[in-house]
Amino acid sequence: MSLRFTQPNYDIREYAYLRLVVTNVGAGPAPYITLTTTGPATAGWEYTPNPWVLEPGASTEIGASVPLDTVQDAGPLTMTVTAHPGAPDAEPVDNTAGATTMITYRRAGFSGTAFGDLNRDGVRQPTEGIAGAQVTATGGRPAGTYRARTGPDGRYAFDDIPAGNYTVTAEAAGGWLFEPRSVDIDAGQGLVADLRGTRHLSEVLAVTMGFDHETNRVAERAPLTISLTNRGPLPLTRLRAWCVGSDWDSDWGPLHMYGEGLTLAPAATAVVHARMTIPLTARPGTEYRLVCRFDTVGPGPASIEASAVTRVTPGLATLSGDVYENEGFSISCWPLGITIAGCGYPSFHPKPGIRLYLADPSGKVAARAVSDDLGRFEFPPVVPGKYTYGIVGPWKIARRQPHDLDTLVVGPNNLRLWIEPGPEQREPSPPPLPAKPTVVPPRQVHVAHPTPAPPSDGAGDLARTGVDAAWSTAIGLVAVLFGALLVRRGRRSTR
Repeated sequence: MSLRFTQPNYDIREYAYLRLVVTNVGAGPAPYITLTTTGPATAGWEYTPNPWVLEPGASTEIGASVPLDTVQDAGPLTMTVTAHPGAPDAEPVDNTAGATTMITYRRAGFSGTAFGDLNRDGVRQPTEGIAGAQVTATGGRPAGTYRARTGPDGRYAFDDIPAGNYTVTAEAAGGWLFEPRSVDIDAGQGLVADLRGTRHLSEVLAVTMGFDHETNRVAERAPLTISLTNRGPLPLTRLRAWCVGSDWDSDWGPLHMYGEGLTLAPAATAVVHARMTIPLTARPGTEYRLVCRFDTVGPGPASIEASAVTRVTPGLATLSGDVYENEGFSISCWPLGITIAGCGYPSFHPKPGIRLYLADPSGKVAARAVSDDLGRFEFPPVVPGKYTYGIVGPWKIARRQPHDLDTLVVGPNNLRLWIEPGPEQREPSPPPLPAKPTVVPPRQVHVAHPTPAPPSDGAGDLARTGVDAAWSTAIGLVAVLFGALLVRRGRRSTR
């Protein structure tokens, strides 16, 4: 066996490379060869045959890459490789080989200014340097920790330290807070790394935040109100919010983390009406807490935090999408000038004014929608579950995507439809209503006969009713005649 490095030295931040030659000097084959590598680093060998067998007199050369991230310091690096054949070896002492290379490292430096960003605009002003701050740089290759103290103008410098990546932090009196910064230095760069210090934003900014409703549905864009008051002597610019769980559908207005931000004058208050989408992971029946961090440049140790809580209720499902009308095929096929049905790329355009419906398993229409000028449609929210959908009018659905959408889940669901002329389509008829029970009106009660008559058949009752009416009529006529007679006699006696 022979082993060598491909270079006499390597920088500690690079990879070293080994070449190994294995030769079978015996009289018989060497079957099932395996390798063992030892040293302060790990070697990743190239592919070897499986099983690896060497016939008598045969040789194999393979390479390995050696990352140097585990090497602690510069100096010689020695790696040893041992081959293990699967059969007894008469001379096992020559199955091991070693190689040595030198590990070096470059030295570099960087400098900067630790400054207190009083107006929180993220820009260092000439008078904002912080004197006496302790700056710490941790990292490099070989790894180490280095410290420096800022001068009267806030400047610091690290000279002649190992090149590599460093995490730089600072500490200063007076309530200044610094966010760690990462720098990567190499020889001859002259890198400048300023360290921005801020005081906690709660010293000058008051923030309150709350959902407008006590309960909100899962996947709903829940409205909330945010109030911000600048209690400091300087204006606050580019105020933005970084909220845990916020997605693309949420609306933060001027506080959007990728927007221009909100400017707040001293002693001024701003009220922002936002909308936050309740995440699908929120469980109905529990409380959902929204946490936001407010700052001017980005969230850091000096940011102010506010939260809002709402009770989560079961979410609804929405279905939206696009309707396209097929136009056929856009190009002809080979040979040129000959068009074959079904050949070429399909052509279509958005179709406005198409009426669509959603029907529940019973056939009842649960929601309706009409496509707009761009062919877009959106159904009102419905309870999640199984639905069928269709179109109304002289159309038929030629293609759909997805083709197997039959269950709407909580939150947004999407559908694309390609239609073409077809037979008239109507909404499904609702299921027939159950028959109403026959209502029997109560029997009438004759007030003129409070004493109930003895039971009899229906004919007797009817006859008796007729007799009563006849007698009443006769008695009335007799009374009228008798009254007329009395009047006549009275007139005679007065003559």
